[in-house]
Amino acid sequence: METDINSTNTSQPLPQTNQIPNQPIIEPRNNKLVKMLLYIICAVVFMAIGAFGFSFFTRSQSNTIVNNSNSNSNTILPTNTPTITTNLAEPFYTTVTKPNQQDKSKTDIYIKNSKTGEETLFITLSDVNTEHFHNSEYHKGNLYVVRRIGYDGYPDNDWADELWKYDSSKNGLKLFSLKGLQFLVAPDEKLIAIADSTSKLVLIDEKGTNIKEYVISQLSTVQADPREPAIGLNEWTTDSKNLWGNLFLGPIAQEFFQINTGVWNVSKYDVSSLSFGDEKALNSNIGKVAYSDFPALFDVDSANEFKASKKKVTLYIYDFNTKSNKVINTSIVKQFNPKWIDNNTLEYNDPNSEGRLTYSVQ
Repeated sequence: METDINSTNTSQPLPQTNQIPNQPIIEPRNNKLVKMLLYIICAVVFMAIGAFGFSFFTRSQSNTIVNNSNSNSNTILPTNTPTITTNLAEPFYTTVTKPNQQDKSKTDIYIKNSKTGEETLFITLSDVNTEHFHNSEYHKGNLYVVRRIGYDGYPDNDWADELWKYDSSKNGLKLFSLKGLQFLVAPDEKLIAIADSTSKLVLIDEKGTNIKEYVISQLSTVQADPREPAIGLNEWTTDSKNLWGNLFLGPIAQEFFQINTGVWNVSKYDVSSLSFGDEKALNSNIGKVAYSDFPALFDVDSANEFKASKKKVTLYIYDFNTKSNKVINTSIVKQFNPKWIDNNTLEYNDPNSEGRLTYSVQ
């Protein structure tokens, strides 16, 4: 039977020896030599085991480092930081014009951060058409501004509106000249749409060279309209490939058009049968427009009269492609002020409070 050397059996008597009590033990010389050899052998064995263990550990660590190095060398890291873009055509920066305090004949043009509200003076110019509803735009360091040159007041007819471009170093370049000029710069700045409201639409490049020109009959579904609709520029798609505009009588849109700048074809949409009023918000990327039948009111008496009427105002979304017209909400004599906050979300005034509501487009 085997005995566990790590256990102690207290029931067995200790082995007896032939020693004489109280006498020192005298070991033979041969026994001493044997023990000494055993000690030496054990020491050598322990040293060999330690050396082997250290070598194994060192090789293991070295292999781990090599493997990790190889693993890292095979890992493909991104070379570019992802760019986050919005779906809106609205620029991040807007422009603000103010009279110069030292010289009232000049105008200070500020660049405004639309998120923080911070305004930074960009340039001071003379002849800025400050009465224009859309007199300037800012894109990636470049300022585009309409200057009215040579106008001395009514009935002066010897004048022109000029579109100028100023780069970040304030170097100016005249791009176009036209009476009653309105403009819209594509997000990539490669094309600029210019219209004079009553006769033609011109597309130029960033140096002012004419690329394409359209007359009203090419933009309208009605080939002969004695009422002479005016041209309005709405917005570019965010990829700069399509320009949207409309033809209107007074403040009311009658038709919309879309120009594909890749093939230069025109898509036309008649909305004269819809109850368009004074407010609308186009989403050019998805081909939808939010609008209401709130009427155009030009004076205080008309506004008060409409308010007293308690008439219902309806907010719609019209899809140009499917020609569907969907009711979104109604109010009592209250404007909706619709605004697209992205390609799928419309924001508008809550008809029952001072807050804003959102509507998700499917």
